[in-house]
Amino acid sequence: MTNVPDHYKDTYTHHMNKGKRVLAIACKAITPNASGDYTRDVESNLSFIGFMVFDCALKPDSKSVINELITANYKLVMITGDSPNTAAEVGNKLGMLNKTKDTYVLDVINGHVTATYQWACLTTSATIPYDFKTIKQLANQYNLCVGGPALQQITKGKDVPSELLYELCKYCNVFGTHLLLLITY
Repeated sequence: MTNVPDHYKDTYTHHMNKGKRVLAIACKAITPNASGDYTRDVESNLSFIGFMVFDCALKPDSKSVINELITANYKLVMITGDSPNTAAEVGNKLGMLNKTKDTYVLDVINGHVTATYQWACLTTSATIPYDFKTIKQLANQYNLCVGGPALQQITKGKDVPSELLYELCKYCNVFGTHLLLLITY
């Protein structure tokens, strides 16, 4: 994409951290193409023109229903197609996350033959090395979230023990994109 302003990432992150859905809008002039990959031609070398920011308000009774489930000692996990930033803010609004704790997202550092993971804070540049054995301890200290890339790598080829996914489900409050992978694992 061309003409991307310096504040591009800061702008979309700011809105996602407020629970908004953000789309980047870009365009280009299209010329007829008799051969080749039309989709690739259309979707390359786009010029950034702005963002569309959507606010999808919670249903009026959502927070009270979630509160009742928490009070009844249900373990709640949010599975959403939103970015981890948006999902975490919605989780905050619903009372699913502890607002006094930082929220960390499981990231893939190296997704090649053997994947390497780390926990990355949503609001700072802090990271924590990933260790399967520390999930429960980290969940006591932080809100934990798993985004699509990590979930996709974890479920890729089903070469990761199912107990890893169980532990992530047990201790992570929010799952971002790729929810079909979670359901079908």
